[in-house]
Amino acid sequence: MTSKDLFIKNLIRLIKERELDFLQIEIDKIIKNQEIPLPVIIDLAIFSTENGFYDESETIFKKLKNAFIKDVRIFYNLGLLYSHKKNYLEALDEFECVLEIYPNDTSTLINKGATLNDLGYFDRALEVLEKAISISPSIAQAWSKLAYRTII
Repeated sequence: MTSKDLFIKNLIRLIKERELDFLQIEIDKIIKNQEIPLPVIIDLAIFSTENGFYDESETIFKKLKNAFIKDVRIFYNLGLLYSHKKNYLEALDEFECVLEIYPNDTSTLINKGATLNDLGYFDRALEVLEKAISISPSIAQAWSKLAYRTII
């Protein structure tokens, strides 16, 4: 096992044991020394979100964001994380960061629309979702198939 493998294994242990203080220290070291490639750290944060370690995931994403790392995957996945945590206004801010860089990203538009819907802004949500459909009409087909399956 390489030293990077051991380092990643230690990060996973810190996440699973919910050791936020130590996790923050280790993430700071990674950012400062660039010991592990950024995509690996982002994947680790996504893994944390997908497995219910929301605070740990948020810690990693915020550390990366605060280090002025401008990677849309950070903003997008932080938006998804905030949606999971029902922090809808923060989720919207993150989705807007993505849309500033990629204004026609349909996945981000869909999630922004869903978040606006969750906040009760139904007309604005519909506008955003219609934009996503106009960019990628296959989205409408997928949604209609899903709706049809749900009804049956």
